[in-house]
Amino acid sequence: MTDEKQTSACAAWSDETGAALAARTHERIDLAQPFIWRAHPARERPLTAIVAGVCVFALALSVYAFSGTTAWAVVSAVVLCLSLSRFFFATHYEADADAITMRASFGRRRLVWSEIRRAEFGRRGAWLSPLGRRSWREARRGIHVLFGARREEVLAQLRARLPRDCLPSSAAQ
Repeated sequence: MTDEKQTSACAAWSDETGAALAARTHERIDLAQPFIWRAHPARERPLTAIVAGVCVFALALSVYAFSGTTAWAVVSAVVLCLSLSRFFFATHYEADADAITMRASFGRRRLVWSEIRRAEFGRRGAWLSPLGRRSWREARRGIHVLFGARREEVLAQLRARLPRDCLPSSAAQ
């Protein structure tokens, strides 16, 4: 059965990711050992970081032009940088035998593997959710995992640690 025809209550895999995981040989992953990595999108994509910085500066400058107040321009720049904190600042991840933990600039989130009901994978990251389907509530419950520069390693670790019902049958073998 092809990836396109497979459905899983837990996972929505892109064709690229499903095929890559299915084709990969079984790596030996020690689940007792924690796997730690860091994702820093601004460092990994410097041109995009420059464009984002220029946009923040331009918007702060336009706020100054309309308000005539430096304070409003600074506040707007700070708010924009904070809203883009996952891009501008590093996010640290740890996958251990029990759970995956994300530490970002302004918080920490932990999700136990057995609680994960849905996993969606993309080019640069994955969304792990304790809810079986999309909902407005999952933004506060799930974890957005960025692969960073170690995409293949992170995918292999997630594949080994996620509950089997989160994996398409071709990738779970």
